[in-house]
Order: sequence, then structure tokens, then C-alpha cells
Amino acid sequence: MGRKLENAKNLYLKGIRDGKIEVVKDYTGDRYTQHSTGVADGADGFITFFKWFLARTNT
Repeated sequence: MGRKLENAKNLYLKGIRDGKIEVVKDYTGDRYTQHSTGVADGADGFITFFKWFLARTNT
């Protein structure tokens, strides 16, 4: 498995599935481009969105 795919997999599994969103900075580079609408580019944009998302799914 390539590094990019491995990073994406770990970001999803550890960051979203396991709810440890802070790992985003471990699996993204200096420039992170988000392709989903409503989520800002960069690690901080990802963290902001998924903190909100995880809070909604855990209630």
C-alpha cells in the first residue's frame, strides 16, 4: 500500500472511526486540500469539521 493511501486509511480509522481527531496532523502534510464541500482546507479545517461531526454522532 502506498504512503498516501496508508495515511488516508489511518486518518479515517484513527481520526474519525476512533474519534481521535487530533491525529490529523500525523497523517497530513504541510498543505492539506479538502475535497468535501463545507470543510475548510488544512488540518485545522478538518479538525473543526470533524469535532462537530463526532459530537453529533456521539449524542
